Amino acid sequence: MHNPHRSDGGDHSHEVRLLENTCTCGKWEIYKIPCSHVITICIREHVNAMRYIDPCYTLQQQLATYSHEFYVPKDKSLWQEVAGPKLYPGPEMLRDKGRPMSTRIRNEMDWRESQPKPKCGVCHEEGHNRRRCPNVIRASTSSHVSN
Repeated sequence: MHNPHRSDGGDHSHEVRLLENTCTCGKWEIYKIPCSHVITICIREHVNAMRYIDPCYTLQQQLATYSHEFYVPKDKSLWQEVAGPKLYPGPEMLRDKGRPMSTRIRNEMDWRESQPKPKCGVCHEEGHNRRRCPNVIRASTSSHVSN
């Protein structure tokens, strides 16, 4: 197996060193999983790319990571004070009160050209509904009863 290899993909060219587990794109070192350039070289060299995945991704390592017990204090007063500066979110990052504004970008399909006007269920005229009908005589909402 030759070392280093060159992986040419489109406009990018990267140097892959299989023996050192490095690629000039930097993804292999960061994620500890072979990047596309490493996989290309492995296919070309008839090498299994799975052998270059870091052992931290194995089931045994995952189980070992969480095998210890975690003790969490139940009461917040038992928490230790954190040394260092106290961090506060910027005012622009805080949510406003009330219902959040929609972030949907509307287009011309969202607007109705001829929206039907409300029609009253009592007098059947357009422009108002049953609740706002001017032709209905409303009963008094007074709560006191005369004796």
